[in-house]
Amino acid sequence: MNCNNIYQQKFKILSFLIDNKSQLKPYYLQSYLQEVAWAHVNEYNIGWDYLNQYNKFWAIIRSHIIIERMPKWNEEVILQTWGKSYSTLLQPRDFEMLDSNENIIIRATSSWVILDKITGKPQKLDDYKFKYFENKEKNAIFESAPKIEKTNFFNSPVIKQVVYSDLDINQHVNNARYFQWAMDEFSSEFHMKYELKEIFVNYIAQAKSGECYAVNYQEIKPRTFNTLIFSPDDNKELCRIKTIWDLR
Repeated sequence: MNCNNIYQQKFKILSFLIDNKSQLKPYYLQSYLQEVAWAHVNEYNIGWDYLNQYNKFWAIIRSHIIIERMPKWNEEVILQTWGKSYSTLLQPRDFEMLDSNENIIIRATSSWVILDKITGKPQKLDDYKFKYFENKEKNAIFESAPKIEKTNFFNSPVIKQVVYSDLDINQHVNNARYFQWAMDEFSSEFHMKYELKEIFVNYIAQAKSGECYAVNYQEIKPRTFNTLIFSPDDNKELCRIKTIWDLR
């Protein structure tokens, strides 16, 4: 549904999406955000099918998510999204998740680019004339998704390889998978004791099938962690993630 340039879809939280507290897992939240963003641009004929004809695709480069609470098993939620005023290369996009009483339980902002599949270079957005899906009056989070400070901590990480299930339709690691890798670094005991309240993500480079990656994280202040996902061969950064937690 699309009203006042705000696109929305209703979702039910199914059993295979939840954790052992019957709440939506954070990386599935990332997937939901991507789903409605893609559905919205499809309505304006500038989604995956259109761009793929010209070897182009949408890519998220930054996000910031604030969680009041995670939705629970069998809960029905409404997820809505809208574009904000764009620059030459960058399209900001906001999101809100509402419960059945229309309370906002999750807010997010993000930044997107259109990339060329061959060169990897961002494309000028004016060439695509899609300003019709903007809403200049509404902000889920007023500030743009920020850059995460660089942190170096390459202390003997476990090296893993990108596998088939990590990949998306563009044959790159799906953006939600990076967050899953980061969450899996925290122990089950940690997840039982703390709940996630805020997420910042910077996507820096794209990993592909067969490539290797490593994950390292560090507590930079109480209950705030920086996670770095990188290529162990040359220490090239793939993704930076900052998470803020609270006691349950």
